[in-house]
Amino acid sequence: MIRCLKPICSGCGRQFVAEGEVHYRANYLGKGFADIEFICSDCIEAWQKKWHIRNSSYEEKDYVLTVTIELEDGSIYENMDCTPIDETETIVTGDDIPLDAQRKLYEFYSAWDKERKKIV
Repeated sequence: MIRCLKPICSGCGRQFVAEGEVHYRANYLGKGFADIEFICSDCIEAWQKKWHIRNSSYEEKDYVLTVTIELEDGSIYENMDCTPIDETETIVTGDDIPLDAQRKLYEFYSAWDKERKKIV
């Protein structure tokens, strides 16, 4: 049976027409296609603009690496668990962060890591 899909953005609640790419957030607890959360291009653009990173600081304690992130808009996200991925030069956190911001975090992490290795 052929069906029609009219995606509704999980961010703003508006129905939208996908142009070129479809952005979505998978619900790993869900069991099927109906559990996928679609995101419109306006919400993706706002999300990417939000994550302009001004600065970040890192701390490692008991083998757990955390990051505190300061965004250009003044927002601060404190003590987020994070994992550096050297192969892609990104930092992954528990929050959805755009790829460009993950790479910016890696730049800050790399500088911090080099500095701490000098001290030891």
